Amino acid sequence: MTIRSRSWNRLRSVVVAALALGVAWFGVARVWPFTVDDSGIAYAYAKHFAAGQGPRAVVGGPIVEGYSDFSWVAVLAVATKLGFYTPSAAKVLGVALFAVTCLAAMSVVRRLRRPGGRGIDWPEAMPVVLMALCPEFIVWAPSGLENALYWALMMTLLVLDLREAERPSLAPYSAAAAVGICITRPEGVLYAAVVSTAKLFDAIRARDSRRQFALFLGFAVAALGVYHAIHYATFRSFVPNTYYAKAPAADAWAKGKQYVKAALRATHLLWAIPLAFGACVAGLRKTLPALGCMLAALGFAAYSGGDWMPHYRFVGFAVPPLVTLAAVGVARGAAWPSRWSRGPVVEAWLVTAATLAVCWASWAYNGRRFERTRFLRWCHFCSRLQDARNHETLRDRLGLRAASMLTHDFGGPAFASSPSFRPIDLLGLCDQPLALLSFEQKRTGLPRFDILRAQYFLHEQDAYPTLLYFPENFWTAFSVMPEARFAYVDVMAPARSDGRLIAPTRVARSAFVDFFPYVDRFVFEDVDDRFVLVGTGAFRTSGRPFLLVALSQREPGTDPVSLTARAGGVPGDPVELFGRQPELGIRFFRGEPLVVALPLPASVHGERTVDFSIASAGKTVTVNVGVVSLDALRPRPAPLPFPNNLPGTSDPELMALGARVRELVARRYQGGDLALFDVILGRQLVDVADRAEKTGASSDGYLSLVWAVQADPDLLRLVYRRIAALRPGRRRAPFLEERALLGAFYASRDPLVQLDLVHFYAGIRQWEKAEYFADRLPALRPDTAAAQWTNEVTLARRIVQARRAMDSEPSAVRAVPIPGTASDFEGEPLGWTRDGAAFDVVKDDERVAPIWGVEGEHYFSSGGPSERGRAATGRAESPPFIVDGRLLSFLVVGDASPRLNIELVVDGKAVLHATGPNSRYFFFPVVWDLRSVHGKRAVLTLSDSDPHGYIAVDHLRMWPELAAPPEG
Repeated sequence: MTIRSRSWNRLRSVVVAALALGVAWFGVARVWPFTVDDSGIAYAYAKHFAAGQGPRAVVGGPIVEGYSDFSWVAVLAVATKLGFYTPSAAKVLGVALFAVTCLAAMSVVRRLRRPGGRGIDWPEAMPVVLMALCPEFIVWAPSGLENALYWALMMTLLVLDLREAERPSLAPYSAAAAVGICITRPEGVLYAAVVSTAKLFDAIRARDSRRQFALFLGFAVAALGVYHAIHYATFRSFVPNTYYAKAPAADAWAKGKQYVKAALRATHLLWAIPLAFGACVAGLRKTLPALGCMLAALGFAAYSGGDWMPHYRFVGFAVPPLVTLAAVGVARGAAWPSRWSRGPVVEAWLVTAATLAVCWASWAYNGRRFERTRFLRWCHFCSRLQDARNHETLRDRLGLRAASMLTHDFGGPAFASSPSFRPIDLLGLCDQPLALLSFEQKRTGLPRFDILRAQYFLHEQDAYPTLLYFPENFWTAFSVMPEARFAYVDVMAPARSDGRLIAPTRVARSAFVDFFPYVDRFVFEDVDDRFVLVGTGAFRTSGRPFLLVALSQREPGTDPVSLTARAGGVPGDPVELFGRQPELGIRFFRGEPLVVALPLPASVHGERTVDFSIASAGKTVTVNVGVVSLDALRPRPAPLPFPNNLPGTSDPELMALGARVRELVARRYQGGDLALFDVILGRQLVDVADRAEKTGASSDGYLSLVWAVQADPDLLRLVYRRIAALRPGRRRAPFLEERALLGAFYASRDPLVQLDLVHFYAGIRQWEKAEYFADRLPALRPDTAAAQWTNEVTLARRIVQARRAMDSEPSAVRAVPIPGTASDFEGEPLGWTRDGAAFDVVKDDERVAPIWGVEGEHYFSSGGPSERGRAATGRAESPPFIVDGRLLSFLVVGDASPRLNIELVVDGKAVLHATGPNSRYFFFPVVWDLRSVHGKRAVLTLSDSDPHGYIAVDHLRMWPELAAPPEG
């Protein structure tokens, strides 16, 4: 090659590279703001992985694989762990991986057209230009999803395969790219299969390629085997949860073919398909892998039925191999007439002209489309993230404990989740019970069940979802979906006196689940320093008008409150709060709303001005509601509609029971009777729940129990523990247990249920509530011996007082573990000597038999969760320690038996003794006074000689001098 030729090649390379770089910069800059909300799911998982919380979509949520792009989540988790802001890191990485895709595409064009050539020729820039100037493709580079990583791995796989096909002696590094693409998206196995098939043919044809094929296949199978083994051990499933949530429907192929056709028309790339096939003249072995990847991507898009997102994301997976082969086809076709020329100069000019013509046509068609498509300049994730933050601000303004968000767009809210903000995934992408129900419906052809009921009972929150809303959705199909029944309301909640709005858009809905009923309007107005008025509504029951008032407390108060509604200046009957509880809906602690039905005077008719007053602590505040037509009031609406059938099953008996429940509810509410009683139906539903539990249909059993207690409130005491045992998704559901217990108490006023409430609230450390009910336990209970009941009441009050004192004192300051002794049992029980098989560290297993009140995740027990009550006996002894504190406290659970003992031994003699509290559900505190043995050497001994019982301890603490030691 002459010096002039080398200079010309360098100049051409610089010009071509500048063209490719400039066009790529243009395309990326136009779509840079776009981030799709689904990327927030990957961000949330990466954030929680980096924080050590594991694969959880929301803080404190269940472990579930709500993503289908593990390698992308892993990359983002590393970036997050290094201190980068996850969304920003995703954008930068996406653009960088798009650059890798471009370089790989240019390398493939060079190897197919001019192997060993120098510099960069014009056709090698064509894939970059076509990709960068296609809005439907380039928009996914900075979108935050795994698309760019997928493209880069696909094109890297093709480049390495070409290189290895040319030189069979090379190590098959393409296997790493094949494994990477398989764990980036589940259908990545299609592309790995295409390349492995090509290598198999090489191995059949040539002996030199057999070693390479064996290494490729061995590494890929071993790596994917390890990955899927770990995956199954973690999630108990070989496919992501999104597969069940998005399983193709019966008409998926028809929709998918229309999706692919529309995408090829919109992207203006239909012309590239014949050129891609024309590239096969460069050699079948070299071009068929790329052609196979292109067809696999289009086939998957058709099989899946397409994607809900704009810009045809699934078809975009086929674009890199398509435009790469099209560039080769253009170059080959343009060079064909040069066969009749006298040299390569004509060929070079023809190829250059054809390449530039294609690039110019792409610019002319697509350049203006970047400005016309508004989604390209809109951050979907940012919008949903701002919705979540607005909602948290509104929660704080109302003084509520927690907030929840029911939404299709789950990414932004999941990324913003916290212990006090737990969004709910309406589609089941990150919620396994709902995804499985959806999958079962598609598989069996059952009619769509009422999503409200499934969300209500399958998404019990550990923290109260005291404020739940449904954000405005941009989906065009939303208006025809069943969920469109959720009514939007405009929330105008000024943050300060200057009138700045927290939520100036429609981000709230008119069904605040579980606490706020359906009200006519939401106002969020300050009543006084203590209360915020959330909303009001009016209804009529049994001919009597009522005003429904929803209030929120900024701070808890103990002063009695009197509320009185007036119509036309005539007062109705007052309702007293905090002295007695007039209805189940009343709440009376920090962060919980007050929902009160205030009677209006029955003698007043027509349109009247309605207001109500709140009298508390010597002052009265009057709130004007407005003009209400008292004669046109409707009956109070049902809080939740009943479903078409029990989800997840085609059992005729279950469907018949569901229909009967719906009929009964409709008749009761139409008649204005809010009570729902049908003893026979309730008992039938309990039987159905028992059968469902035995057959493993936990969701059906769970719903059946809930409906049973609505049909017959007297069943509440019978089934509330069963409700706890039938937790969908193996999650604790304290919110539902509390609702069942409160319902049983207010329905029966039985002090025994009140005692259960004390223990329940103590178990979940809600000390205000535990103390409230403990202080109001009656001195006597019918059908219970006086001495026994007095002992139960005294024990309950001491539990509350002792546990509350233990929790309120920072252990690092006031209480310390016993020196030299494992005291929390979160690892090996160091220092403890054990005889027999009884005592060992046990993890609190919520799937088997969870215990409330455990500190951490482990405790020291003479029987594991699955062994309680079995013959496991033995003895454990702590290392000796010096008693240098005034009190010794610990938590204990188990049976009350003289053969189950905890003893403090000094000088060979037991000076303090305790046994189990006769409870397998709650850890009870024990506090020993050590003044009589202060300064002496002692050991703790645990013994279990009862083959039918067990005992367990946790959280051993030594307390120094206290001004006011807790009783116990």
